[in-house]
Amino acid sequence: MIQSSQPNSFTQTSFGLKSESEVSCARLNQIFNTALVNTRAEEQTEVTEELYRLMERPAFVSILKAIQNLATEQGSSETDAARDVIRTFRRIDRIWSEYLIQEGVERLKSGH
Repeated sequence: MIQSSQPNSFTQTSFGLKSESEVSCARLNQIFNTALVNTRAEEQTEVTEELYRLMERPAFVSILKAIQNLATEQGSSETDAARDVIRTFRRIDRIWSEYLIQEGVERLKSGH
């Protein structure tokens, strides 16, 4: 690399001269992105732990039993029964979410 005769406020790169503030910004960008990726890994650990705790709860065990019962009653596989239970739950949850959002919008419109 060719040494620059520029004052210390510039740094020589293969793309030309960059000010120290640009170098600092690039360095902070790298630090930020590294931290972002590292905290994702931490979140995944937390998510895994939370999922494990939830799957140990009696409510989840009841869902699994309901899936087994549905499969037996319908003569279907447990996989098909699980999909049916999950699709039904998600649809109910989505409808309620949409309803509550719409109700909130209506309240905002009416000023209540």
